[in-house]
Amino acid sequence: MSQILRKISGATLISGVALRGLKSKTYLGRIFGLVSGVETITTQYGLAQIFRGEFVAVKPDGSRSTALACHLPEIVAVLVESGYEKTTGHGVRFGFDFYAVPSEKTKTGFVWEAFPLIEVSPADSPLAFAERFPAAPTAAVDGATAEAAAPAPEAAALAPEAPAPAPGPEKKGSGHKRK
Repeated sequence: MSQILRKISGATLISGVALRGLKSKTYLGRIFGLVSGVETITTQYGLAQIFRGEFVAVKPDGSRSTALACHLPEIVAVLVESGYEKTTGHGVRFGFDFYAVPSEKTKTGFVWEAFPLIEVSPADSPLAFAERFPAAPTAAVDGATAEAAAPAPEAAALAPEAPAPAPGPEKKGSGHKRK
């Protein structure tokens, strides 16, 4: 079951993770989304994009959060916004794995690193395409590569074959013809 949030953001992924004094690259989680709108807002740090649509965050422990708004780290926000603009408002989908990488050059002590799970592309349901990927990593990963974020085969190939439905009574028309 998913926790419902007002907004999914980087803070959703890093809550409960000790990032001060980070020694190695640490997996934070995944965010999938279906963007149906973009709003530019002014924050204490400058301009930022708030994406509207359907979003799912999956943390390393498997817990999920859903929301109708999402604020992404700048490293991927520009890709998503650009993709949305190219669809002339028809919406895009995205999926990224996020990592925290130690950095002494930032106030937070880390920088974001992201690996795309899918290309930013025209939209379908985020819950439908989130199921196409293998389970997320569960521990800190030192020296992880993009191969760790490679997408799994399509969901259809993973699903067990369903038995054929039992034959039922034959349906007959009403005899009324439409013109």
